[in-house]
Amino acid sequence: MDEKFKSIEDVLQFLSNRIQRPLLCINGDLDEDAVEEFRESVVPVLKEDEVKELTVLLDSPGGRIEEAYRIVLTLRRHVKNVEVIVPRMAKSAATFFCLAADTIRMGQFGELGPIDPQRRNMRGSAIWFSDLPPTFVPPVMLVRQAR
Repeated sequence: MDEKFKSIEDVLQFLSNRIQRPLLCINGDLDEDAVEEFRESVVPVLKEDEVKELTVLLDSPGGRIEEAYRIVLTLRRHVKNVEVIVPRMAKSAATFFCLAADTIRMGQFGELGPIDPQRRNMRGSAIWFSDLPPTFVPPVMLVRQAR
């Protein structure tokens, strides 16, 4: 591969063109900031481009299960086929995100982690999902495929 890359965007554009699908890159915690970035930057493009297939490049230590759930629900409303690539790690809430995909691809160093979802109660203390009744339902960049 003799490609010369000047930025991470060049690398992601190359990968998007190589797999012939739009590429959503999620690098970091799945938190409220990720949800906001997803809503503001990604959802309008998914609608405008009528994206039916998407690959998500996910490298995350996890985050809040609610935010992962919100991103996944929104993503599945707009995209028919979701593939996740885990080059390094998808722990906790990021593992939950992967389980909502149609395909998970992992490299030699990719790893999923245990799902240990927590919520905050009214006093701000953490509570574990395993303690809840069984009826309880529990920085982002999109790279368009070159045309």
